[in-house]
Amino acid sequence: MAVSDYYSEVTNVVTILVAVLFFIFFTIIVLTTIVLTVALHEKSKWRNSSTNCITGRSQNLAKRDTNLIKTIVLLSLGLIVSYLPYMNNCLLVAFLTGFELGGKYSNLFRVMWAISWLFEILNSTRSIFVYYTMSSKYRETFWQMFENKTVTSDKQGKGKNSRE
Repeated sequence: MAVSDYYSEVTNVVTILVAVLFFIFFTIIVLTTIVLTVALHEKSKWRNSSTNCITGRSQNLAKRDTNLIKTIVLLSLGLIVSYLPYMNNCLLVAFLTGFELGGKYSNLFRVMWAISWLFEILNSTRSIFVYYTMSSKYRETFWQMFENKTVTSDKQGKGKNSRE
């Protein structure tokens, strides 16, 4: 099977298209994160101002809103940062002649794509740590799932969970 004469032109167009789409979606993620953060902040301020005195419950709600805002911002920023190397590589492939396998910058190409894949791997594992740090309910459920439990039988033959 032979490579088309237009292979490099098609590759450039595709990588530019991918980079543009990534940029558009990153912009959407940033804007929606800002809108959501502002809306949650306003809701929290309104809730606190609508009560005559600040009670323990409204303080808990404000703390929960703050944690929610932090979680959303951390997840969004992590997503954006983790895919920036990928977008950078797409732009380099499109605009830097020789940034390809077997090209003038072949070693740099390999290193940059390895970094990009590393960032994507880190992105796939980061969410569990963000949720674990920011959410007490998540931590509680996490530990309930992974507690040391054994299955024993009661007198009627039904399975019963018990802790050791």
